[in-house]
Amino acid sequence: MKTTLKKYICNLLLRNESLYRCFKHFDKKIEKLEISSLYEYCAHNDSVVKVCNDKTYFNYKKAAVRRSDYERWQYKEILERQCSKQYISSIKNAYVRGDTDGVICANKFLTDKILFDKEGFLEHLPPRCYAKENYCLIKSNFEDLKEFPKAISLVKMWSYNYFHFAFEGLTKLAEIDKISEYDNWPIIIDECVRKDPRNIQIINYINYKKREIIWIRPCECIKVKELIVPPCMAWAVWNIETSVKEGWGYMIDKEAGRFLRETILRQYSPNRKYNCVYVARGNNNRLLNESDIIEYFEMNGFEIFYPDKVNTFNEELDCFSTANCIVTCAGGASTNLVYCKPSVDIFCLLPFEFRCDGPNDVTSTVGITAHMVDGEVVDNGGLLMKSTFRIAIEKCEAIVDFCKVRTLL
Repeated sequence: MKTTLKKYICNLLLRNESLYRCFKHFDKKIEKLEISSLYEYCAHNDSVVKVCNDKTYFNYKKAAVRRSDYERWQYKEILERQCSKQYISSIKNAYVRGDTDGVICANKFLTDKILFDKEGFLEHLPPRCYAKENYCLIKSNFEDLKEFPKAISLVKMWSYNYFHFAFEGLTKLAEIDKISEYDNWPIIIDECVRKDPRNIQIINYINYKKREIIWIRPCECIKVKELIVPPCMAWAVWNIETSVKEGWGYMIDKEAGRFLRETILRQYSPNRKYNCVYVARGNNNRLLNESDIIEYFEMNGFEIFYPDKVNTFNEELDCFSTANCIVTCAGGASTNLVYCKPSVDIFCLLPFEFRCDGPNDVTSTVGITAHMVDGEVVDNGGLLMKSTFRIAIEKCEAIVDFCKVRTLL
C-alpha cells in the first residue's frame, strides 16, 4: 500500500510543476531532473575528451539455450548486442551522487544506460529515485556540500558487490591511465567498499599512481568543477527472464579483464601455490548439499578454499592465480577467476535454468573457458539468489576422474 501511494505521489509531482515546487518547500533534498544521454550531452557541449570505441554493438558469445549443449560448451553462437560508446568526457560543474550510475548536471540526470537498455534502466534506478518516461525524482543530500576543483568518478550502483565494484568501477581507469594529464587527479569511490579491507588492497593495486581518493556515501552529492567520467566497460541485460531464456549474461570488454589481471598480477608474487581447489561459501544457502560436496572433494585430494574466511586479497590471489583446477559455485568469488592462469580447468556448479549467471562472462575477457556443471533445481525463485539446487555427487566424481587423467591428483 505504501509503495503504491508513493508511486502515485511521485507521478503527480512529475506531471504537475506547480505541485512539485510546492512539495520542494517541504523537502529540499528532492530534485526533478530530465533523464538524458550522457554522450549526447557531452557531444553537444564539446565535452568528449577521447572516443575509445565508437561501436554501439558488441559481439557476445551467448550461453547454451539447450540443456544438451550446456555442459559440453559446444555452443558458439555469436550475437551482436547493443551497448554504449566508450569515451572519456569532461563535464563542468557536475554533481556526483553516491551509489548511482550517471551524474547530475544542468538540471539533467545524465546516463548512457538509456541508450542500450532503457527498460532495464527504469527498472533498476539508483536508490531513492523514481522515474517515469523522460524525467525522474531523485533525493540527494546537498547539505554541507563538498566541492572539488577536479576529480575522476569511479562511482556506480551496487559497489558493495565485488563484481560491480571491480568490473564496472575500477576498470574505468583502464583508459584514464593512458593519459598522463590525469595522473594526479583524485578519484571518487563509493565509501561502502571500505567495509572490506580486501577491497582497499585491490584499490591499492589498481591505484598504483597513488591518486588521492574521495569517498562518497550513498545518495551523498559532491560538486566537481571539472569532472572526468571514464568509459563504461560492462553492459548487462536487465530483463532476467529474457536473459536466461536467450542465454545472455554480462557483456564485458576484453580490455576490462586484461586491465584488472595485468595491473594486479604484475605487482604480485604468490606466497603459496595451489593445485586442485574447491571454492566453498561455507554458508551456501543455494547449494543445499554443499557439505556433502566439500567432504567428497576433500577426501579426494582437493583443498577447500573459503574466500569469506581469508583476511587479505593476496590470499585470494594465491588460490586463483596458481591453481590448476578450480571448482566453484556460481557467485562466491567468481570475479577472481579473471586472475587464473591460462592452463587452468574451471568447473562452475550452476543449474541450466540460471545459465546467464555463469562465470564465462568474466573468464572470456582473458581467453579462459569455464566448464558448466548442471544441477537439479529444488526451489526456483526466479533468480539464482532466491533459489536452491543440488549437484549430484556423480558430477563431482567426473571432475575428480578428469583431474586424475590430467595427473593433477
